[in-house]
This record gives sequence, structure tokens and C-alpha cells, in this order.
Amino acid sequence: MEHSERRRIDRLKSIKKRFYCGYKITCVTNGRFLNLFYVDTARKHDLAVLKEKEDDFVERLKGKTVIDDKGYVSKEFAEEMEKRGVVFIAVKR
Repeated sequence: MEHSERRRIDRLKSIKKRFYCGYKITCVTNGRFLNLFYVDTARKHDLAVLKEKEDDFVERLKGKTVIDDKGYVSKEFAEEMEKRGVVFIAVKR
């Protein structure tokens, strides 16, 4: 691989780490049916999406257990949701 080609690839890698464009989907399913579906810009962190839509999230999932990625929610947010009736179980990838 030529040096200039390698530099171009390295530059693209660094861009991917910093910039996000497009949309992201946050959804909750029970394994069969889609329970929640939020569409936001890709720049928003997953936790910011949940905090922004917290009341809707609690209303629809109260009394339920949500299995999520360990990096998806903070410990504080999970504790707050548990007080409101939504339990988060974090799993490692």
C-alpha cells in the first residue's frame, strides 16, 4: 500500500471517531413486537435520547425489565428508572 493511500485511510478512521451524520434508531422489543421506536440524529448519545423521552419511556414500560448494553445507560439513570418502575439489566457484549 502506498504511503498516501495509508494516510488517507488513517484520516478517514479519525473522522469516523469524531463526526456522526445521519440518524439513529432507539427501539425496544419484547422479542416479537416493537414496543417503542424513537428516531433521532446520530450525534445524540443513547442516554440523552432516553432522558429526553423519559416520561414516555416510563409510561410504556412501567413494570417491565429492559435488557440493555452495559454502555447504554448510566448507573444513576438505571437507579432512577427502577424507582419509577422500569428495571434495567445491563449485559456485556
